Formats: sequence, C-alpha cells, structure tokens
Amino acid sequence: MTEADIHARFVRYYETVAELHRMGYELFRVCPYISPNGMCYRCWLTIKKNTWKGCGAFFNEQRGDDQALYTPDCTLPWDDSGMTPRENAERIIQEYPRLARNAHGSDREYVEWFKLALDECRHGHYFYGLDEYFNPLREGYIALTGVEGRGLPLPPPGDSDTQSVY
Repeated sequence: MTEADIHARFVRYYETVAELHRMGYELFRVCPYISPNGMCYRCWLTIKKNTWKGCGAFFNEQRGDDQALYTPDCTLPWDDSGMTPRENAERIIQEYPRLARNAHGSDREYVEWFKLALDECRHGHYFYGLDEYFNPLREGYIALTGVEGRGLPLPPPGDSDTQSVY
C-alpha cells in the first residue's frame, strides 16, 4: 500500500465521520492514539458519553457494540476502498445499530471541532490524543502527525468521569 493509498483511506474515514454528523449522528467521536512503538494509529469510533470530561479525545474503554468500534489505522471492518463516505456511514449505522442509536443526537461543538480535524487530515495531518512523548493536557493542544509544536485545540469534553489512557 502506498502513502497515497493510506492518506486516501484516512481522508475517507474522517469524511465518513463527518457524514455521520451530517446525518444527525453528532455524538460520534474519534479517539486515536499512536502505539508505543510509533508504528500504528490506534483509533476508536465511539460516542460522547464514552469520552472523558477532561479531554474529549480520551476514551473510556467500555467495550461492546453500543460503546465503540475499534478501527486500527482508520480501517473499517470491511473493504471500504470503493465506497463513498456516505456508503460507509450507512454501513456503520446498519452494522452497529446500538452504537448508532447511542450516537444519534446533537453535539454542535464537537462537529465544529471535527471540521478542523478533517481539514488537517486532508492536508496529511492526523490528530491523536496521546503517544509516548506527548501529553495534550500538559501541552494544551491535540497533536497532529507530521507537525511539530502546533496542533488542534483540545476537543470539547465528553461525558465520562473516567478514561483509560492514564
């Protein structure tokens, strides 16, 4: 897989989340981290109630189809290479109905924040909540791949009193 293929997959994934938001599933959130060896982009598609009040990119690992969908390196559990973001969004709703039901609702603040993340993604910079050397709570922003010293503002807080990162 070429770097261009990987970038296209990431853009399609982010656009799928933006499409879910447009379809009224605004409570969907993306919680990505860089693996300890720096080789993987670990990503969960989850819901607001499952992200931390201290930082909306920190995931509370409550597993189950009503809580989160693990999507390593923005890879959905099906071959989405020929699918549009709309088709992927519809498939997520179909394949994970409880998760989709829990994601249906309004969260304009996160939707607006995610538009910033989507714009950066289109330019080849993918946000992440944590890696071995970066702590967004200490730095005051969310890191972007391929960028030093700047990032996105912290995402809006979630609803969970706990998180699984620390």
